[in-house]
Amino acid sequence: MNDKKRQGVRDLTRDLARPDPDTMRLTGNRAVRWTIRVTATAVVLAFLLAVVVFPVRDYFIQSSMLSTKRTEFATLADATEELQNEVNALDTPEGTRNAARDQLGYVVPGEQRVTVLPPVALPTDLPGVWPYTMVTDILVARANETAARDGALDPLVP
Repeated sequence: MNDKKRQGVRDLTRDLARPDPDTMRLTGNRAVRWTIRVTATAVVLAFLLAVVVFPVRDYFIQSSMLSTKRTEFATLADATEELQNEVNALDTPEGTRNAARDQLGYVVPGEQRVTVLPPVALPTDLPGVWPYTMVTDILVARANETAARDGALDPLVP
């Protein structure tokens, strides 16, 4: 009985593995078989490109674009936060008063407005003849003295 089962399985396997006449007609020619193989390979490669390669490439492109957009969003969020802080400061009476002073030159009655201009940058390259050498020596001495203290006369450094 065991041999009958084996024989039945063998017959079934041979029937499945043995090409039938219809298949032999289609693939009997060697050129047709190669054409079918090449076409099948091309279809498989096209499928792999469509399912794997293009989506992975798009993923990396979109990932870099997303990081760029996140950076832009962070910059805009910082700017929005600064503007919101400015709006909050201007909502108070003191903030409104300070903005009016700074931007419009507003003064409260009884105050005087004094405009202080920044110091003019004086030339320190003096000629190398007698009265100017004495001035240059004085400037160097004062610059060294203030550099040792707090650096308040930095514009006078020759």
